[in-house]
Formats: sequence, C-alpha cells, structure tokens
Amino acid sequence: MLIGDIVRRNAFRYPQRLALTGDNYRATFRQFDQRTNALGQALLSLGNAPGDKIGFLCRQSPRCWEIFCGAAKAGMVNVPLNNRFVGRELVYLINRCEVTTLLVDKDFQETIEEIRSQLPGVEHYISMDDRENKIFPLSYEQLIAHHFADELVLDIREEDPVCLIHTSGTTGSPKEAVWTHRNWISGSQDIVLSHHLDENDILLQTIPYFHIAFAWLNLSCLYRGGRIVALKQPQVDDILSAIEREKITLLLLVPTLIIRLLDHPRRESFDLSTIRTIFYGAAPMPVPVLKRALGALGNVFVQLYGFTEQAGAVTCLQKADHLLDSAAGERRITSCGKEMPGNDVRVVDEDGKEVAPGEVGEIIVRGDNLMKEYWKEPEQTQLLLKDGWFYSGDLATRDEEGYIYIKDRKKEIIISGGENIYPREVEDVIYLHPQVKEAAVIGVPDSEWGEAVKAIVVLKEGSRVTAEGIIGWCSKNLAGYKKPRTVEFVKELPLISLGKIARHELKKRYAQEQIDE
Repeated sequence: MLIGDIVRRNAFRYPQRLALTGDNYRATFRQFDQRTNALGQALLSLGNAPGDKIGFLCRQSPRCWEIFCGAAKAGMVNVPLNNRFVGRELVYLINRCEVTTLLVDKDFQETIEEIRSQLPGVEHYISMDDRENKIFPLSYEQLIAHHFADELVLDIREEDPVCLIHTSGTTGSPKEAVWTHRNWISGSQDIVLSHHLDENDILLQTIPYFHIAFAWLNLSCLYRGGRIVALKQPQVDDILSAIEREKITLLLLVPTLIIRLLDHPRRESFDLSTIRTIFYGAAPMPVPVLKRALGALGNVFVQLYGFTEQAGAVTCLQKADHLLDSAAGERRITSCGKEMPGNDVRVVDEDGKEVAPGEVGEIIVRGDNLMKEYWKEPEQTQLLLKDGWFYSGDLATRDEEGYIYIKDRKKEIIISGGENIYPREVEDVIYLHPQVKEAAVIGVPDSEWGEAVKAIVVLKEGSRVTAEGIIGWCSKNLAGYKKPRTVEFVKELPLISLGKIARHELKKRYAQEQIDE
C-alpha cells in the first residue's frame, strides 16, 4: 500500500466527509484527493521527477499535509524544513538533502531570499500564499487550480523513499532518516489497531510538521477516515479553544504542554469532555505531573515511546496501565509500557544478548516501521542498524511482565566517581518538590569526581526556594552521590522541537563550569 492509496480510498468511501480543517481551510476527502492530485501534477509539470526532493517551510497549516500527500502521489520525497532554523541551518539542510523545489509561506520568504544565492540546486520557488511575487514567481493555489485533478499513474513502490526527516535529537551530529511508504503506513497501522481509531475521531494537530510524529499520527487518523484539525500556532489557549469548538477526540501532547495546560488559569472553563485519548511522549513524563493530569482530565492518557528513526511507536503504555489502585499500577506508570504489535523490542547488553529482568541494557528494535537508512550516512547506518535491529542508545530495564523502564540515554548518563547517575531519576525527585514547575539535570566537570550533578530549575510563579532547599530535598529522596551539587534557577528551560528539553544547549552553557568544592 502507498500513501496515495489511502487518500484515494477515503475519497471513494467518504467523499463528503470533512478530512482537514484549519485557518480559512476546509476540505472534504474528495476535495483533498483532488487537490493533492493537482499538486502532484503541478510538481511534475515543473520538471521534477519521481525521487526528487520537495522542501517546504511554513507555519502549521493543512497545506503541510497536502504537500506531504501530493508529493508522495507524484513519487517525490518530502523534506519538511524546521521553521525554527536560521538561514545558515537552512542552507545546510536544503543543500544536503538536494532539494529541487521549495515551497515557502510569507513569514519565511525574506529568509529564503537572503540565502537564495547559496542554494544552487533549487530550481523552483513556490509561494504558499494566494499570489506569486517577485521573489517567488509561482503561486501554490494557482498551480493547483491550473492542473488536472486526475489520479496520477506512476510506478511507485512501497520501498521507495517518501520523506527525509531531519534529526539531531539531544546528542550526536545532525542527520536525516529516510522513510519509505511501507515504513510510514506500517507505523500508522500499528496505532490504528492498538488504539481503535475510527471514522468518528477528530485529531488536533499539535506536532510540528517537520517531526516524524506529524506524519504517522496524521496518517493514522486519515487511514480510518477521521478528521485532522490544524492550528497555525498551537499555544495552550488555542488548544483548549479548539478542543471545545471542534469536539476533539485525539491529540498528542509533550510533557511541557501538558504542564502548561494543567497550569492554565481558565482550564476548567473549557469543555474537554470529548477527549477520548491524549497520547504523550517525546520526552520523559515526571510521575507527579502524570498523576496530576490523571486527576484533572481522567484516564485518557496513553504513553508512546519512540524516536525519529521509527514511525508509530516502539512501546505503548495503555490506559489500563494508568490505573493507580494498586502497587502494580503505581509501578507501571513509571514505565513506557510494552512493545507495539508491529515491533520486536529487546533490551540487550554490550554483546547483544538480552539482559535479565531488572538489569540495565540498551533498547533495540526491528519492524517494517523502521527507517530505511540515514541519508548519505552509510557509516552511521551501519553503526546503528545491525542485522535489521536498530540500536537506540536508550538504556532501560524490563520486568517479568515485559514492561520497559527507561533509565536514560547512553550519552546523557552522568558518571561521578565511577557511579552511573541517570538524570531522569534525579529530575523525578525534583519534580516532587511543591514549588518546582520544570527541571533538567546534567553533568558538569568536577575536579575530584569527574562529573557532578547540576540541576537547572524553573520555579512556579510566586514560589521561593533556595539551592540548599532543592539539594536538601534530593538528599531526603536519593542516595547521596545522586543529589545535585549545584542548582541554577532560570525563568525557562531551552527547548528543541516538540518541547523536548535541549540538554545539549544546557551542557554547552555550563561546559566551563568547574566544581572544586
């Protein structure tokens, strides 16, 4: 099955049902099919061929999904560009991915004009606004209007690339995961089957279009004939309003957004009763925050654990696993659940042998939803893809029932005096402090121990607590060697896409800090 097959099938089954809505945009499944056909025809008419790279840079919009599907129907490869990148970063990514056609909305056209001379491979510039201009001589809407909406007939195969997703994570050098039609659809089918999505679901799109979760979660909803609601700037006010207005049933939120939603002063004035499932993931969820969310919103939460190299999810912690009526339930919510049906997941030692329950090992995974390779990175591909298994770099334990408990990433472990310290464990304790809003823990240089634990803390509004107070709190709840040696109070933590804490930025910021006490 191909991406285009899902769009065509829904146009036949549900022609008059709404498929996508957003700012000044409404399209039925038939209209969505026709518009993506016309866009695919337009891209081909410009001289692009199957396999060519189509880049786009914009705000969140239903048009992002049109581009994904229109390019896929034409056999081309999507390159969603991070709209938080500056010009230098965009030059690197556009050239590295060999983009031939670039679609850009008005908010970013000036940036592209400034770097245009550094993009020798880009042959066509398309304005995503209603009309063309001097800088962008082609108009998105006019291209669609001037091309036939007939189905495209091309020799496209399931193993053909359909997307390059840029990833740097919190460690390592930037690279792109190569996604095929099979990868994408396999991951989406896993979500549909595991969580019983149907044609009555309405998904609120909160994930940036340049993140892999945008693709597989949208496709999961579309697969079953559900509707996608896109927000241009999904802030907490907009999310709460959209849930009530559009009667949202599904959404994916990162922990940072969940915290801000819970803290919203008018949250209880919104009708959130239509929510069936809130998926959460992309960063560890502090247990105290999760318990608070369950109390405020009910048992609608499902944790998905995964990474950019794999569509869908690696593991899932179901709603039934969020029940807190027993010691087992209290323990399970600290896990990331069990493997999804389409995956094989193992926790292994350095020799690739599965570790015993309770022992720490590395998570490895295989399945049809695993990326094909890293773009232009054969050595990195060979290093992390071994005999069909992807070595994630995430350290975890597995219990007797098969539940997996993330400890940390290999490169984020703090080694102090020969002891391994997992930042998440320390962060979970700090989050228990009643005056703490957000926290991140990193290792900083230490003249005696090699590394020492440092906590960077955001306090709740109006709260007052000293560094000694945080350290003392940790001393009561952790072994002495795990407690922070220093605490820094900040107004906010640096974030990367999806609300993940930018640990690499914190490490860089405090790299020269030396603790000699």
